[in-house]
Amino acid sequence: MPKILVVDDVQDNVTLLTFELEDRGYEVASAASGAEALALAASDAPDAVLLDIMMPEIDGIEVCRRLKADPTLARVPVILVTAKNRDEDVVAGLDAGADDYVSKPFNIRVLLARLETALRGARAQEAIRRANDELREANRKLDEKSQRLAELNRNAFEFVDDVSHEFRTPLSVIKEFTSIIDDGLAGPVSDDQREYLGIIGNCVDDLAVMVSDMLDTSKLEAGLLTVRRTACTVQEIVEHVRPMMERKAQSRRIALSFNPDPDLPTVWADKAKTVRVLTNLVVNAIKFAGENGHVEVWAHSDPANAEVVVGVTDDGPGIDPDKLDVVFERFKQVGRDARASAKGVGLGLNIAKELVALGMGQMTVESQLGHGATFAFTLPTADPERLIERYLAHPELARNRLRHVSLLVAVSAEQCVNGMMAEVDELLHDVLRSSDLALWTGPRQWLLVLDEDAPQSESVLERIQQGRAEINRNRPRTPLPELALSLEGTWQPETQRDELIAAFQQHLESAGSLYAAASAGG
Repeated sequence: MPKILVVDDVQDNVTLLTFELEDRGYEVASAASGAEALALAASDAPDAVLLDIMMPEIDGIEVCRRLKADPTLARVPVILVTAKNRDEDVVAGLDAGADDYVSKPFNIRVLLARLETALRGARAQEAIRRANDELREANRKLDEKSQRLAELNRNAFEFVDDVSHEFRTPLSVIKEFTSIIDDGLAGPVSDDQREYLGIIGNCVDDLAVMVSDMLDTSKLEAGLLTVRRTACTVQEIVEHVRPMMERKAQSRRIALSFNPDPDLPTVWADKAKTVRVLTNLVVNAIKFAGENGHVEVWAHSDPANAEVVVGVTDDGPGIDPDKLDVVFERFKQVGRDARASAKGVGLGLNIAKELVALGMGQMTVESQLGHGATFAFTLPTADPERLIERYLAHPELARNRLRHVSLLVAVSAEQCVNGMMAEVDELLHDVLRSSDLALWTGPRQWLLVLDEDAPQSESVLERIQQGRAEINRNRPRTPLPELALSLEGTWQPETQRDELIAAFQQHLESAGSLYAAASAGG
């Protein structure tokens, strides 16, 4: 039941208002002076105050001002009651904080309607205040949980990182000594022993791939996986994979062929990560091809989409069409037969697809039961003009993109040998995020496309300087040169895509991009 404080020095007015209010279910308290009203309000806060302006000693306007100045009473609605109805009184009362006013002789229905409106407003404000307080408290708890989860995530990443590196050391030792024995350096090796050593070598390779998968998964979850996209050739990637894959295929009696088309264009990719993708796909194909099976690694150009398609095809039992949708899910294994040798941790294909997405490509799978499977992925060609369009349109990169993209030019303070500029290029890729682009467009110049607005992009220079200082601590004689950054503009990709592309192409033309030349000659 709302409590109303009626403040009036005329008893007839108090009696009338008390009768009408109580008749409508209100609880009423009354005061005949401003001092009494302030005392009553302080001891038992009302839900609303009907306050006469003209009173002895402390008038209604001053009483209203003092009520509103009290933090515990500031939200209580105050309706002024004025007999003279002078404009200056009304203005003074509202300036003092009054919520409304009525004139004498008042219409009781109008007064009650205004009172109910004021109470509803006060209740709404109180509900909003409580909701805001609850929201602030919820946000505080959420921040605490987020900080705790971030700490746990860091700890988990550090743990996986430490464990992965600890695994690599004994695996390297096992692999090296296996090779020494296999080469006969420790004495004669029989055919059976050589076969067993091959099995050991394959298992070491499998474990190394699993360790790399776990480490990359941890880095992806923590947002710490760097991407170093540069111009390279598919032939370089294939040749890097070939020796280990041929040994693995031979030990399992699998026919492995490499048939990329000749004269493929130069691609824009992270070479090391693309090697990881191709390795995972070939290892997966060898597992399921079966003894005396065949695995083919192929590649062809797709000029219309400015990309090269790389694929791995096996003649194994194939994949059930109903399970093609889950084949790339983490920790999911879609068995194509029941051999124990085909078991794993279920990360390889998921990691491969994630790495392809970071490289602005896509991965697909085609299969028919009894007729093998083909896993294919795309690599963009090293054509900067097409790269910026692909970057803005790629669904995986755009999914979590901010509303702005900034274009910066980075210039080295001095000309250095190419080897050192390659280190600067590596530094830029290390400090940028996987959703950013860094294009080496001249002897000492880079174009940076950052997935952030201008104020945030200013922090990039600080990160570059910190990374440069850390590197230079270990190379005092030939320090990496300083880089100067200039912001060329910030755009909203959804509405200013063409303007951004035009600005990018303009700076590309003025820089005389070496990648344009590489692409033309690829």
